[in-house]
Amino acid sequence: MKAVVVEQYAPIDQIELKQIATLEPGPGEIRVRVHAASIGFVDGLKVEGRYQTKDALPFTPGVEFAGVVDEVASDVTGIAPGMRVMGAARSGALAEYIVVPPAAVEIMPDGLSMEAAAAFRTNYLTALYALGERGSLKAGEQLLVLGA
Repeated sequence: MKAVVVEQYAPIDQIELKQIATLEPGPGEIRVRVHAASIGFVDGLKVEGRYQTKDALPFTPGVEFAGVVDEVASDVTGIAPGMRVMGAARSGALAEYIVVPPAAVEIMPDGLSMEAAAAFRTNYLTALYALGERGSLKAGEQLLVLGA
């Protein structure tokens, strides 16, 4: 499978897309074929080794993802191959497949695109919180976004 692989902490433009072995789910895990993954501020910090925790090298970055369940360990119930899910993990979403525990995913609501689902749980809600709670934006006020 193809995956973004960080072999040493460095600027984000030095990471590479590589061919690695396809991940296999172990007991209590599911494998999701990733259709969309978001990239947020945390991912940039992790790649450079500047986040509050460091992933063991080498690692595949990416926290948020959306996709279709591809394989389920025999001891997992409530989730089946073919289900559309959105999820979050400590890392690993910037790959064709990700293996996570079932608690890391939620069933995607009908009508939600893979792209929107991949950014919803962390990036979207963080921005919403920042604007509403920390920025104290009120009805009628205007906001200029200089980059997105």
